[in-house]
Amino acid sequence: MEENKNPTTIEQLRSAPILDVVKRYRSSSRLRHALDHAVESGHCPFKNVGDYLDLGQEAVIATQRMPLVGLKTAMELHALISTLAHKAASASANRADGRKRQSG
Repeated sequence: MEENKNPTTIEQLRSAPILDVVKRYRSSSRLRHALDHAVESGHCPFKNVGDYLDLGQEAVIATQRMPLVGLKTAMELHALISTLAHKAASASANRADGRKRQSG
């Protein structure tokens, strides 16, 4: 992700490294530390947000399997990613709807 640039489409969000997203948005120091440790040690089961989203509800379980992560931290990550995905999908849909109106 470019500096000072938030993902504005679902495609941009999906390709964003998950650690970058956690560091960029409001999250607990425990989540940032645990994810940083998991990425550095090779125990993170997802490289980017898309990998996380593709796991669906299994993403919470996969997150809990990482060192230093309990249910509360896993749910914090899930809430963050779910909120960002919803916002990005809505923004993408609104842009597509606007393009349809302009061409119609």
